Amino acid sequence: MTSRNSIGSEELDELDGRLLRLLQEDCRTPLGVLAKRLGTSKSTVHYRIRRLENTRVIEGYYARVSPSKLKKEYAAVVLTRARPGLGLVERVKTGRQIALIPGVWGVYAVFGEFDYIFLVRADNREHLAQKVNAVTRLKNIERTNSQIVEILIKEDSRVDLGEKRRKSSKTGATR
Repeated sequence: MTSRNSIGSEELDELDGRLLRLLQEDCRTPLGVLAKRLGTSKSTVHYRIRRLENTRVIEGYYARVSPSKLKKEYAAVVLTRARPGLGLVERVKTGRQIALIPGVWGVYAVFGEFDYIFLVRADNREHLAQKVNAVTRLKNIERTNSQIVEILIKEDSRVDLGEKRRKSSKTGATR
């Protein structure tokens, strides 16, 4: 039985999952190479990619740029508390204002002690402070708590699609 995930009126099958894993590794791989690795035709690969783009499963193609090579080595995870009583519309609007600040590359509205977590990068301590202070000055922000990154251990925005596991027909064990 093939596992499927829903994408609107269509579904993702095992071939889509394998194709997405290959594209996340290197989206510049030629169609012919993808087709060979997937054991299918170039036209099937082309159709699948277009369908995944049209259904917004694939949202774009990006170069993975090294922050350290561009001297953007100062990074922070900033926990942010909004002023009490904000409704959903205001929370979303405030999150979008945070997202517009140059250097902010991730914004999450969260449940818990804080209302937002945002990720920011800068080329020096002063610029990092300016970016965090820009958030603090927003009218709906009560306070921030910055966690400065000491050592980057892992940073990968690819979606974990999992590995296909096969069950042995004799033992029922997963391999």
